Amino acid sequence: MKYPTAIYLDHAASSTLRESASKAMVEAWQKGPGNPASTHHAGRAQRRILEDARDKVASLLGAFPDEVVFTSGATEANNLALLGHAAAAGPNSPLIGSPVEHKSVLQVLCELAKAGHPLTLVSPNPEGIVPDLTCALPTGANPGTVTLQLANQETGALQPVGKLGKQLASTHPAWRLHTDATQAVGKIRVDFHSLFVHTLSLSGHKWGGPIGAGALLVRRGWPLRALCHGGEQQDGRRPGTESSMLAAALAVALSEAVADLDAFQTRASAFRQTILNTLKQNAVPYEINGSPEGLPHILNLSFGGIRADLLVMALDLEQVAISAGSACTSGSILPSSVLTSMGLSKDRILSSIRISLGHDTTPEIVDEALVRLIRVVRRLGGGGLS
Repeated sequence: MKYPTAIYLDHAASSTLRESASKAMVEAWQKGPGNPASTHHAGRAQRRILEDARDKVASLLGAFPDEVVFTSGATEANNLALLGHAAAAGPNSPLIGSPVEHKSVLQVLCELAKAGHPLTLVSPNPEGIVPDLTCALPTGANPGTVTLQLANQETGALQPVGKLGKQLASTHPAWRLHTDATQAVGKIRVDFHSLFVHTLSLSGHKWGGPIGAGALLVRRGWPLRALCHGGEQQDGRRPGTESSMLAAALAVALSEAVADLDAFQTRASAFRQTILNTLKQNAVPYEINGSPEGLPHILNLSFGGIRADLLVMALDLEQVAISAGSACTSGSILPSSVLTSMGLSKDRILSSIRISLGHDTTPEIVDEALVRLIRVVRRLGGGGLS
């Protein structure tokens, strides 16, 4: 049996590694052994690579180099930010967030709530946008932490983080604001200081960097208690030997993604419209979940009467990789917390899939994916939800 060419359309989970990132890792490795914390020539060589990467990430995201803390990814960065803020704000300090957040934020909030921190979750509107978190600020309470993602991992909805940051800075300057920018960095222009946030998390494999490389931006002057102990690396905020190879690859990939932002958004918007037009022309009924003004490369669709898990499996047999939600929840049999919080029906939620495009997606890939998608949807169209 001849299998068709594999098609990958799950870039919101993890995008393909850019050649420039792969090359950066090899070049760093070829510099030879050396711990960046060592003072000898081998250590200094690795330290230069590491600090050059820190400088580059900072300049690309509107931060100072000493505000960049390299991590293993956004999950670690979100944990470091939220647990660190809560510890710095004090016992029982209040927390405010939303159910649209990624699990690496929601689960941390729930753990902090179990430890005694009052937690308020504000639901989004039907398009998945959280209009105003300041309505949940308690009167006269001790300063706490607010968290609002910059872009949603399932629908691509963009959240008003900058507006919230300015409002908090004006009316509640002692409160801390964290944003999970994992899906936004490398896809839209992100300026750390302009958002008025205190911490911002990111993960390199979302824009073509290596898996295992991320960062947390921490605003100067705002203490953050470390999660680990045993070293003074990165000002003690994230002890442990840094990987200069991963940092270099992350920085190079980010530089390439930022340089290609406008062109990428234009391509993604065109591909998105092609997908919707082709489905309509072929009389394939669908519903769009999320705001039409969100990230153009993420498209969340519901095909009524077809269970998403069956559709994902059937497409996988056709060598097309998509998902039924974010990568951290796709193995769950529970309905998406994001789509549920938007007020969608259970049938619509259970028939929703996410198509996400990447830096190397081409018109030919989209066209062929649509041929297979339409074939599979028509084949499964008679199935109902149980």
